[in-house]
Amino acid sequence: MIFRTNNYLIVIVAVLFLLGISNLEAKKQSLKGRAQTDYRSAQISMQHELYDKALDQYLRVLNNAPDHVESIKNIADLYFLNAEYAEEDFEARERYSKANEYYHRVLKVINGLKDWKSYDNFETIKDDAEKKTQSIWVRIFNMGREAYLAEDYDESEKIMNYVLQLDPSRGEPYLLLANIADKRGDDEKKMEYFLSLLEIAKDNTQVIINIAIDYRDKKDWENAKKYFGMFIEAEPNNVAGFVELAFVYVQLNNYKDALLNYEKALAIEPTDVDILINAANVAGELNDQAKFIDLFKRVIEVDKTVENVEFLCNRLARYQNWQELITYCKIWHELDPKAKDPVQLIIFSAQQTRNEALRKEFQDKLSKM
Repeated sequence: MIFRTNNYLIVIVAVLFLLGISNLEAKKQSLKGRAQTDYRSAQISMQHELYDKALDQYLRVLNNAPDHVESIKNIADLYFLNAEYAEEDFEARERYSKANEYYHRVLKVINGLKDWKSYDNFETIKDDAEKKTQSIWVRIFNMGREAYLAEDYDESEKIMNYVLQLDPSRGEPYLLLANIADKRGDDEKKMEYFLSLLEIAKDNTQVIINIAIDYRDKKDWENAKKYFGMFIEAEPNNVAGFVELAFVYVQLNNYKDALLNYEKALAIEPTDVDILINAANVAGELNDQAKFIDLFKRVIEVDKTVENVEFLCNRLARYQNWQELITYCKIWHELDPKAKDPVQLIIFSAQQTRNEALRKEFQDKLSKM
């Protein structure tokens, strides 16, 4: 049996095949009438480097075809190019601002199309527009930073507020604004900017520690405690956080938590003399004699000076810890053989412990001094 195919069926199949091929081809935005004429004229002007004329013609295209991506992108590029050759910063800013406006318009149109990837060149245009908006932000920000370095704080502040409008998610302007507020002595504004920055950069430990230190300097101990605590959570191996928090607890007369934080600091830096001395002093405030003695012994192990040994001896005498007093007064005597105080303390301690041989030994030394 022979099967025959009708001619109309062949035509339908051919049409569907051609449509399938055309769907695989990239789409283009079509222009009609006046918009098409203006676009062609603009392209010719661009070829002849008549950029001002081209800009006017592209703008006319948008009067009739407001979503024509290539025209919007070319307008943005022309403003960007024009900004590069501006003689004054304020002119460059204005032109970069216009370029930024049109690059964002490009992105808005493209992102509004679900099938934008099927359009010819849209991916390249989108990528370039995104890069240019970032570049514009950096360029304008750098103008503000240069104004700051030139101590033109009013101009720098103006530019920083502008770049925040361009991209509120960037934290750098807040940091510079905080520095400007600091230069002006406006602590309240400075803190406001730091807190705004922290909302954006929640894990930025440098911001957290700056806020904490600022509260510490203002003797706002509760807020200082809060932010030093946040810093420790973010950087649990940074000894500075524990030392600062311990200091805050001392100001709050919370010696127990102060000592706890000094001990955490010492777990990281066990031979830091300043931390050891501070921890010992806090233990003294808590009347924890054993802890004080242990900590100050560690001080002397690291830094055996006359001053440190004398301080411990005086505290041991107050605690009536005669055996330890004898031990450390001997060290004091070795460090400063001409000093009478350690010899007299040894004699007194020997009397308290009924160590007659020791008393006689040092009584003899005292008589020869």
